[in-house]
Amino acid sequence: MVVRRDEAIRGTAIPQKGRRPRRMAEDRSCSAAGCSTKLSVYNRSQFCWVHEEPHPFVLDGVRKRRDEPVEPSTGPLRVA
Repeated sequence: MVVRRDEAIRGTAIPQKGRRPRRMAEDRSCSAAGCSTKLSVYNRSQFCWVHEEPHPFVLDGVRKRRDEPVEPSTGPLRVA
């Protein structure tokens, strides 16, 4: 990977709203017939991502605007 010292990657964190994410029961598995995928405690659905119906993604956070625009990199970018 090539790293150029004269460029920086900038980003901003989404501020926390002061509450923790909801947690579901720990020993759950996908409800689809024949699927034994263990579900995450943060997955509110009864299905894994393969069997979940498609739905729109809504980002629950506020993004701050940058004071100055960030220009795209013109140099080479290689990932090994």
